[in-house]
Amino acid sequence: MGRFVTVHKAATLVGIPARDLQLEIDAGQLPCVRGMVHIDDLTELHPNVSSDDADMVSWVNKIKDSSLQHATEKLPHELTKSELRQMLSKANKQLSYQRDKIEAYEHLIHEFRYSLQVLKEKSQEPNKIQSLIAWLDKKSH
Repeated sequence: MGRFVTVHKAATLVGIPARDLQLEIDAGQLPCVRGMVHIDDLTELHPNVSSDDADMVSWVNKIKDSSLQHATEKLPHELTKSELRQMLSKANKQLSYQRDKIEAYEHLIHEFRYSLQVLKEKSQEPNKIQSLIAWLDKKSH
């Protein structure tokens, strides 16, 4: 899950200048959390990302996570300030990423519901579409 890379590394993986990737981030095409890009989001926008390079990034991140996992196996009073900072930083990045994803899904649901409302007004069977809207409302809350 924690497969984040810097904007510069993401641009290198894609093969474009970092400023071009930053433009995609600024345009809302690519989520970015505290200067970090999630590999899954990068490959979704840029399918041409070399899987070998992305796998190498994953491998390096696994090594980092492994060293951090050893820290999580310690009792809380055994952790150093540096280990606590790393754990907190990682948790904050993951939380920010998940919040961004939830916000995007909520926006998508809102757009879908609006489209259904428009369709309902034009439909010959508005009750069926209203049932779908009611189901969507129930499931999305």
